Amino acid sequence: MIRNVVVGRLRQAGDPAQRAADAALLQEGLAGIAALRFPGLLAMNVGSDLGLRDGGWSFAITNDWQDADAYRVYDADEEHNRLRREIFAKICEDIARVQIQIDA
Repeated sequence: MIRNVVVGRLRQAGDPAQRAADAALLQEGLAGIAALRFPGLLAMNVGSDLGLRDGGWSFAITNDWQDADAYRVYDADEEHNRLRREIFAKICEDIARVQIQIDA
């Protein structure tokens, strides 16, 4: 199984209205990612940081895939890449990704 983990930090907008707009766009983007379904998808989790510890990232996305080929279909998908481009790239100052092998 392949686990894909993505964490991101929203940009540091000084204007409260911009911060609110970014937060709303983040929720739209997370909902869009959560709605994506592909063969080989085993689990999908998305969410904003609860702020339980200082220094956390703004959000996380995790998804589990049957194998690397299933992950690659998701990674190359047009809608997935539109969400990356039109939402996450615009509101995030940092995004980190890692894919790891999980042995069953």
